[in-house]
Order: sequence, then C-alpha cells, then structure tokens
Amino acid sequence: NISIFSFFFQAEDGIRDFCLSRGLGDVYKRQTFNSVGVIKDMVCDNIFEGNQLPDNLKIIAACNPYRIKKVSLDNVGLEFNKDKIMLTHLVNPIPDSLCEYVWDFGALNEKGEFKYIRSSLLLIDDLSGYYDLTTELVQQSHTFIKGKEDSCSVSLRDLSRFCKVFKWFLSSFQKQNVQNSQSSLMKEPNEKNESMIMRAIVLSLCLCYNFRFSTIASRNEHIEIMVEIFKRHSKSMVSCKADFEKICKNEQENYLSRMNLTSGIAKNRALRENIFACLVCFLNKIPLIICGKPGLSKTISVLLLQANLRGEQSHDEFFRQLPEMNVISYQGSETSTSEGIRAIFQKAEDMAKVSRNNSKKVIPCAVSYTHLTLPTIYSV
Repeated sequence: NISIFSFFFQAEDGIRDFCLSRGLGDVYKRQTFNSVGVIKDMVCDNIFEGNQLPDNLKIIAACNPYRIKKVSLDNVGLEFNKDKIMLTHLVNPIPDSLCEYVWDFGALNEKGEFKYIRSSLLLIDDLSGYYDLTTELVQQSHTFIKGKEDSCSVSLRDLSRFCKVFKWFLSSFQKQNVQNSQSSLMKEPNEKNESMIMRAIVLSLCLCYNFRFSTIASRNEHIEIMVEIFKRHSKSMVSCKADFEKICKNEQENYLSRMNLTSGIAKNRALRENIFACLVCFLNKIPLIICGKPGLSKTISVLLLQANLRGEQSHDEFFRQLPEMNVISYQGSETSTSEGIRAIFQKAEDMAKVSRNNSKKVIPCAVSYTHLTLPTIYSV
C-alpha cells in the first residue's frame, strides 16, 4: 500500500478591504509568501532544494488573484500608502511555469452562498423555527457589504463568527439575572425564548456586520434592510429601526451598568460600542481591530474591561461567572519590529500555558495592541 501525503498551501482570503470601524477575525491576513519559487519547484518539477520528492507526495495549493479596489474608502484616522492603496490585498506574481497549473474555480454565486449559509445555521438547534429568517438576514448583510465595499470585504468566516457569537449571547442571557424591557412584557415561556433568540440575532448582526461601517448613513441603511426582513417574517419585536437600535443600546448599557466607572467618563456611543465589541470578542477569542481617530474611547475601553473582568473577584454577579481578563499591552509605533510584536504574543502564549496548568479561568491570549501603524504593513 502506498500512502499519499498532501501539502495544502492555503492563501485564505488575502487582505480584505480596510475595515472602516471595527474589524473581526482575519481582516488583515495577507498572502505575501516570498518563496513562490520553492512552490514552483515542488509543484512543477517535484523537487525541493535540489532533492527529488517521493512519488507519494502530492502538492495542492490555493492562491489569490491580483485585485483592484472598486470603491474608495473613508479615512478613519489612518494614513495609507498611496502607491498601493488601490489593492485589496497584496500578492506575489506567480511564475509563468505555474500558470499552466492554475484553475479558476470562481466564487460562490448567490444560490450557492444561500445554501452554505443555511447549512451552517441548521447546525444551531436554538435557531429551530428561525432558519429562514436568519439565513435571509445573513445573506442580505453579505450582499449589502459587497455592494458598499467590495466582494472580498466579507466572507463565510463572518458567518462562522455570527454563529459563534449568537450561541454566546444566548448563553450570556441565561447567566444574567436581569429583567430587561423586552422580557418583562412576556407572559408565556415560549414568548420569552423568542425574545432571547431575537435579541441574540440582532446583537450578532450588529457585531459581525453593522459595526464595520464608519458612517451612520451606511449603518442606518443596513438596519433598514434588516428590519424589512424581520417584518416579512412577522417578527413584531423588530418592527422598526428604533426596535433594532434599542436592543443594541440596551445590551451595551447593560454591560456598562455592571462596571465601576470613575467620575468623568462619559457613557457616549463610542464607549458603549467599544466596550460591547471588546467584551464579546475577548470572551469568544475573536481578534478585533478598532480603527478611529484619537479620543474615541479605544484604549479606555480595554482598560475598563481589564479592571472589571476579574473572574471570581469581580464586583458584579454576571462578571463573576466570566473568565478573568489578563491583558498584555503593546504600544505600537513606526519603530516597532516584527520581533517585538512576536515577543508580546509569545508572552501571552506562555501566560496561557501557566493558566492551563493552574486550572485558572483566564483568557488564553488577550493582547492589546495600541496605535497599530497600518502603513508599515505595506512596506514589509
């Protein structure tokens, strides 16, 4: 018997369009692998560093196209490299000899994307009875973002994050012993469950899709589309834009009300949204990038969470049920090096190992990178 070993070089999505407000997950993943010549030797010539590869070793690879941005994006306090601003992501040219092996599989069409979204949502039992509604909400969110930005600005990873935070919101509602304006009006258990599910859907849409827009106009336009879908499915809990916004604002204020805030801290919209996004992403181990000019409560949001999320030592009952959040801070600058950044993440990884050995409820990796100098990324 001959075993077949396959190496798969995954290029992912490449770097997606600059996230306008709050970017989740792999927003800044890039395909800048400089050893394409090595890949060419392995794929085309079946050799590596002059040595013949075994016959039972097969090479499979994926690559991203050279893509030009279709739309210009708003400046959110970042300075861009004007020579490369029109690229959606950076890629290295493929050697001519490799081009013969390239096959363009294209992208998912609308029908295929719908099936994929629905199949993923069907795995969540709590959405039983709401599959049609949620599938349409997610797909229309993807369509809206592609129209506003670019086709590569959103991917099925956003769907994966939606599913993850939806389940987390439902779990957090069970932990919170708080009566909100929606549940206090419910008389039957089924109505209360529907209230929780509707809130979880709205909050997940807000975090994964709505927050990424920097302009109020774009956010409002997205909310209006979502509300129309809720109305078509006869969900009276979200019958207008005000209902959607109220659910989001109530949850944000709920988190803030549980914190010890020093005098002089304004509970403005920027702080509410940053606290909300940081808390949910930290607890779900989702990378988060907050872009904005100075004074938009970016750093203070992390500091407040660090001061209030102290595990069993937290003053709030709900926060005592959550893991302690240990943050390792890093001040970025134009002189920052990849070695320095790597050392910070190594420190976080070492802390996570100690925590696991001690069986403590500590978030494995919470790195706060302040003043991320995005322009230097393009010069790497």
